Amino acid sequence: MPTKAATTRIDETLDYISGYTGLDASLVQDAAAFADGYIGRAQWTNNNVYFTKDAQNNVGSGDYRHFSNHMTMTDATTPGNKNQRAMRRAIFLLRSAMGDTQAAAHAKAILITDVQQAFDDVMVQAACSQNQQVGKTDANEYVFKRLLRDDPLGFLGRIRVIVHGAVKVDSKNNTNPVPFTFYYDGSKSRFVFHAVQGGFKHAGSFGLTVSSVPAFQWDTVPGRGTDPARGSFDTIRATELSEKCMVTTQLIGCSFCLQDAGGSLFACHLKPSTSVNGVQLAQQLTGSVPNVTRAKFSNAPPSTNPVYVFGRGHGSFPNGGGYDVRLEGGSRYATVLGLQRKGVWSLYAQEVYDDGIIGVRKIWP
Repeated sequence: MPTKAATTRIDETLDYISGYTGLDASLVQDAAAFADGYIGRAQWTNNNVYFTKDAQNNVGSGDYRHFSNHMTMTDATTPGNKNQRAMRRAIFLLRSAMGDTQAAAHAKAILITDVQQAFDDVMVQAACSQNQQVGKTDANEYVFKRLLRDDPLGFLGRIRVIVHGAVKVDSKNNTNPVPFTFYYDGSKSRFVFHAVQGGFKHAGSFGLTVSSVPAFQWDTVPGRGTDPARGSFDTIRATELSEKCMVTTQLIGCSFCLQDAGGSLFACHLKPSTSVNGVQLAQQLTGSVPNVTRAKFSNAPPSTNPVYVFGRGHGSFPNGGGYDVRLEGGSRYATVLGLQRKGVWSLYAQEVYDDGIIGVRKIWP
């Protein structure tokens, strides 16, 4: 049973968050403001309430004593030392403030070896959430430039990313630069790349221009035809990567293709259909199916390098192959993200199954 007074547990947790020295002071300050704004101590004299938010960001209230009792770590399997217990309570509070009650409850089950990293991650995400409330971009920019760009595999191994891509296609040029925003969705515990189209805006998001690789259905490739069992994929019009970041909408049966054509990278994203499913599409693109010519790009410079394929259950990337065959939509998808640093491109794949990360790898080079 909880032994600590409700106000004491909350006060100590808020003080622990605000006094943390393991991150940039500005991030800690923003995370502390987010936590304090959620728990609403100023309201305690008025019916003992704290603020709540559900997944739709509707604001309500609750009894802070009930909330505090749930923060106790006496029922955690392996609560750890005093510092680790404090981190767990902070994670519980901050995840609750973001509206993700499932992630909040998981604070008690995090492995001791992972508590420190989980706490650092949630502190940064809380700073992003606070910034987004006031229209400040600093925290999301920090995440993109200092965390994702500097350590892609580490970041993508811990934190989910999703792309809400663009349908825009530049019919005159090979490149396809598109403005995007990058922000944190606290209710789903993931970062979002979202195309700026149709007047879309998100307060506090970090804006950047990306090389956007649009998705189009397999039978729209010129010359391919609509016969599922025969045809040619040797006239695909691809997108040349020209910016510092490349995104394409999530793969849920689709295939992502890439070619190094004389030092320039070209990419495309093809969608399956009811007549050609995701596995079949990937197999056809790699030239593994009789009577279907493998993928070639019609607008790329002549090159002896092959077009590599990253598809559902099948692929030809030297470092990747294909993605998990179970990823077919909803909360099951793969994301391909490209980052250019000092003129060199690297591409990464993250696989998500029922909102859990089940695989991360560098697929290029």
